[in-house]
Amino acid sequence: NNELISCLGRGIFKQGNKNLIFTESFIKAEFELYKGKVGGYKLKDGKIISHYENYSKSFKKCALFNLISEIILKTRDGVTFNANLFDLVDKTLEGINDSKIEFNYAIYFILKYLEYLGIKPLFEKDSIYHFFNLDDGTFLNLVKENSNVVELNEIDLELFNLSYFDIDSFFQFKIKDEEALHFLNILNKFLNNKFDIKLNAIDLF
Repeated sequence: NNELISCLGRGIFKQGNKNLIFTESFIKAEFELYKGKVGGYKLKDGKIISHYENYSKSFKKCALFNLISEIILKTRDGVTFNANLFDLVDKTLEGINDSKIEFNYAIYFILKYLEYLGIKPLFEKDSIYHFFNLDDGTFLNLVKENSNVVELNEIDLELFNLSYFDIDSFFQFKIKDEEALHFLNILNKFLNNKFDIKLNAIDLF
């Protein structure tokens, strides 16, 4: 819960290997590792805590799991891992897996994760803006010519407002898929500007 650790699973892809299950994605488990003389950590054993059994049955859930994973893997050098971030990831995956408000959990994760990256946009409570600057993460009502901005609609503003100031209401807010995707694309463009990355998982929708 404090760092990302890579390990080698010897013979893990062989049928009959007791750790074959860990070749699958998105498994929460207690892992027993040991450090060999060469090659770093090696996997000795593992005890599954959660298999997130629902995500593989839903295209939306599967795509959002991959979106969360892709964000972390592509920005891992820009964030310090700690117990709070581990809990955020854990609760996000559980929420996407177990609920019918998958997009709420994904959007909240990204906005919270931007805070860990040190680039969370500054949004003032109950303010009404018309544009979002993709270069510096500021919210504007007027823009200069050739500014790198996107126009915000009422749903975008509501998502920012609730996710920043009223978390309970945010998770009760009903978002249509097309509204959520519009908002995720804004966040994708912002991340692309800051880290020069593209979140390919968004294209799955």
